[in-house]
Amino acid sequence: MEIQTKTIEEIRNLSRKADQTRSMHGIIKNNWMWANRIIMLYVAIGSAIIAMFIFASVASSYQICIGIFSASIFIASIIPGTLNFGSKILERTMAVQRWGEWVREASNFCNVDVYQMNQEEMKLRYRALLFDYKEVMGSTPPIPDNKFNKYKQLYLQKVEISKALDKTPFKSLKEIKKDLSKIK
Repeated sequence: MEIQTKTIEEIRNLSRKADQTRSMHGIIKNNWMWANRIIMLYVAIGSAIIAMFIFASVASSYQICIGIFSASIFIASIIPGTLNFGSKILERTMAVQRWGEWVREASNFCNVDVYQMNQEEMKLRYRALLFDYKEVMGSTPPIPDNKFNKYKQLYLQKVEISKALDKTPFKSLKEIKKDLSKIK
């Protein structure tokens, strides 16, 4: 029974870390998606505006400004492809999925499976979960060191807000955040 408790404790600790890592990859993915959207929006709207100027009679003093604006649209349009926004978004999306799958497996193990297994089966499943954890860790991109603490803070805030929301579901998120900032 003590081995079972220790095993569950270790897997839950890894699960917490995995969920944090999943959340961090989600933040990074969302940042890349936001940057991509902003650039694509600038290119689309800017291209439409420049297209309208084709048929307009514009004073020569404004033509240089229109030319610079047109060049900036072209430059902005090549940024996502040059910096591989699509592959970075996909890479982080896959990391979120892989960590999410591992967290689900760990949760099933700790909450259901472990109570239906004998000690040998439990050890085998525990080792498999550890192996899978290391495999996912090795196959997903790292979290940048200079962003880790910021993302960890955001994750921990999310967890605390979620817990407070469970207790007071009719409070607004703004009120919950205000209450939590007073407590801490």
